[in-house]
Amino acid sequence: MSIRVNPSRTLCVTAIAMLVLAVLHDPCFAQAGKGSRAATPAGPGMQKVVTQQASFVLYIPKGWKAQESADGQAFQVTASDPSGRSSVFLSTGAASQGENVTALAKREAAKLGRAARDLEIRSAFASRDGSSLTFDGTYSPPKRGKTEFRSWVSLQGGQSTCARIEAPAGQLNAVRPALLTVLSNIRVMKGAVAPRLRQPPSGCSWFPTA
Repeated sequence: MSIRVNPSRTLCVTAIAMLVLAVLHDPCFAQAGKGSRAATPAGPGMQKVVTQQASFVLYIPKGWKAQESADGQAFQVTASDPSGRSSVFLSTGAASQGENVTALAKREAAKLGRAARDLEIRSAFASRDGSSLTFDGTYSPPKRGKTEFRSWVSLQGGQSTCARIEAPAGQLNAVRPALLTVLSNIRVMKGAVAPRLRQPPSGCSWFPTA
C-alpha cells in the first residue's frame, strides 16, 4: 500500500483551515476544562456525552452512540449514527519515535486495509511544513458495505493526532457538515493524554480540517 502526495495539489494548513472556517465558522477544537465551551455551537437536537473513561466530551445528535477505546498510548473515540454507517473518529497519543506524517498516514490507512481488502486511497494532500496530511478514499468494512471517508493526520512535537469522517459511498458530501460539527466539538479532558504529550494551544485545531 502506498500514499503518494501530489505536489501540484498540496494544500497549506492555512488554506485548509480557511476552507473549513467557511463551512463551520470556527474549525478549532476547544480543550475541555472549567469554563470551556465547544468550538462549534452544537445546536438543537444535540446532546452532551462523556465517554466511559471520561477521556472525551462530545456533542452528538440524539440517537448517536460514542465509544471510547485505546490503542497503545493513543486515546480514541468513535461517534456513530443509529445505523452505524456514518461516523466520526478521533485518536490522539504519543507519536512513534522517528515517525513522519506520511508514515503516520500509511499506518492509519493500513488499519483500514486490514478491515477491508478493497481499500482505495484516492488522493492525499500534505501541508507545506510536513506536519499534517489529508487523505480520502473508500473501503468496505464488514456489515457496512461500500464506505467513503476522509482522514486527517498530524504530528506536533511528540504527539500524533488522527481523525476521520465516513459515510456510505456517495453520501459523504451530504452528511459532511453534520460530521464536521461533531468532530469540531470533540474535547479531550485534562489528564486524559499521556504526560509526555503537549496539549495544543488554546483555540487551535488538533489537525487541519477540510
